[in-house]
Amino acid sequence: MEEFISFFQLLPFLYLPIWQYSLMAIVVVIFLYMQPASASTIKLSQRSAPVIATALTIIAIIFIGFRPYSALFGDMTMYSHTYNNIIGEVSSVELDVDTHSEWLWEFLMLTFKSLNAPDTLFFLFCALLYIGCMYWACKRIMPNHMLLAMLFCFCSFSFWGYAVNGIRNGVGSSIALVALSYLLGNKRDKIISALLFFLAFGIHRSIMLPTACAIASAFVIKRPKSVIQIWIASIAVSLVLGNSIANIFAALGFDDRMNDYLRAGVENDEEVMSEFSSTGFRWDFLIYSAMPILMYWYVRIKRGIKNRTYDFLTGTYILANAFWVLVVRSSFSNRFAYLSWFLYPIVLAFPLLELKVWKRQHITLSLVLLLYEAFTFTMFLLGK
Repeated sequence: MEEFISFFQLLPFLYLPIWQYSLMAIVVVIFLYMQPASASTIKLSQRSAPVIATALTIIAIIFIGFRPYSALFGDMTMYSHTYNNIIGEVSSVELDVDTHSEWLWEFLMLTFKSLNAPDTLFFLFCALLYIGCMYWACKRIMPNHMLLAMLFCFCSFSFWGYAVNGIRNGVGSSIALVALSYLLGNKRDKIISALLFFLAFGIHRSIMLPTACAIASAFVIKRPKSVIQIWIASIAVSLVLGNSIANIFAALGFDDRMNDYLRAGVENDEEVMSEFSSTGFRWDFLIYSAMPILMYWYVRIKRGIKNRTYDFLTGTYILANAFWVLVVRSSFSNRFAYLSWFLYPIVLAFPLLELKVWKRQHITLSLVLLLYEAFTFTMFLLGK
């Protein structure tokens, strides 16, 4: 009995290692599978392995959804505290995060609470939305490559953090990802897209940023060179104007929480800043963010390969990331970055899976996937 209790107490510490080592093992197996010189096509991708993709998605939902209660999972304790203390339409405690403006999130909490469901089931439902919407979006965007598309999502550096920590942002972004997959369709699809974006707003208001970027990418700024130039210009503006650019966005007042992060970054309040993520011009984040943009430049401009969906998705990513570059010195810069990073695995995987770019594309695909997971695994080992 004591041994069981000791194991249960260690379980939160084992959760992330189990996830990362298992994921690395899967990616290595796929890398080795796709190496034979005789493989002239992406065999695994063409078969699509829908059963395996679905099984891995279900396992991920259950594994993450039933994680034990622990501060190791970041804001999970805050969400649990809010859920367990909610009474009627208000919380019995004052919290930093105001959920009243995000009506759908509060409605979901109240619904589960009215059913006397434990917070474990609520977290399972959040995992279902977060990962299930990724699955839905991948099936719409890359229907013949579901397994590899989902692996790119699982290997993303930001995947785990927004599954167990920034839960509401993660759920809202995943719903927005599905909305993006409908935006370029017919009139009916556009209505569905608008409805999904509306629901995403109800989870997290910050989704208005990638929504605005998606509209701009789809209907306004269509030239690939233009969006790349905007991103480069944002770096120059951020370097020149520094913290003053954060003040400008904070003055707009479109999201109170974001305004708090922005102001904390420029006021340099030591007591507040001690609780925030590191600030300053994040060259490490910038280099990481640049990888899909460099690939887009090579595929779209250098090679001249055209694809409307790729242009739209990558344009949305670049414009949203340009906003983050402008406010990169702000507190919780990673949360601003995620408003573009939730698209990272999609825009990275799309040309590898849907476009014919390289002569031995299966080799390039397997290598990029391995390096992508290797980066995330290295960050895990470094405790990032």
